[in-house]
Amino acid sequence: MQDCSLFVVGSHQKKRPHNYVMGRVFNGSVLDMFEFGVLDYKSMDDLKAKTTIPCDMKPLLIFQGEPFEMNEAHKRMKNLFIGK
Repeated sequence: MQDCSLFVVGSHQKKRPHNYVMGRVFNGSVLDMFEFGVLDYKSMDDLKAKTTIPCDMKPLLIFQGEPFEMNEAHKRMKNLFIGK
């Protein structure tokens, strides 16, 4: 599955504010798709460290805790992003 593409779509609607959908596509078909709601958004201006992030920097996701090892839905989501 080395020919997969990841996608992220952000949206804001009345019933689902601050929403992100992340997924994986292969051969024109959606394989996996997960929906996330952002509850406590912090902008870069709100952070104490005043740094700039370069445009070519890759995102970092950390999957920490027991749910990512025990819960099947959490395992699938982790697999989507790390590819193991």
